[in-house]
Parts: sequence; C-alpha cells; structure tokens
Amino acid sequence: DPRFYPYFQNCLGAIDGSHVPITATPGIAAPFRNTTGTLSHNIMVACNFDLRFTFISCGWEGSAIDASVL
Repeated sequence: DPRFYPYFQNCLGAIDGSHVPITATPGIAAPFRNTTGTLSHNIMVACNFDLRFTFISCGWEGSAIDASVL
C-alpha cells in the first residue's frame, strides 16, 4: 500500500512473541509456568511482507522472559 511505504521503506518484516499453552508432567512443570500461572512455551517468530516465516525460535520455557527468547 503506497500510503504506508514512507513509514516502512526500510523494514524487512515483523517480529512477535507468544506463549503457547502446553501440558507437562508434574516433575518437569515448574520451568514452564509463566507469569500468569499457566504452563506454556515462549516462542518468537519473524515474517517478511510476503507473510512467510523467516525465523522461528521455539522451545523456551514459559518462565523465560521475552528478552531471553530474542
């Protein structure tokens, strides 16, 4: 869209993170408990403007802070 090109002309894509809910056995659940108390994996993805994933970082425990995932 030409209206937004001046704002994004040097941008390569977008990055976002999310917590994906999981189930875990009680013996290994503690590191996966996030700040809301649910069990999750903390993931980060990057995509380009063709909506194709260019980078995926998954497998981090839910207790990992976002800066660690980067």
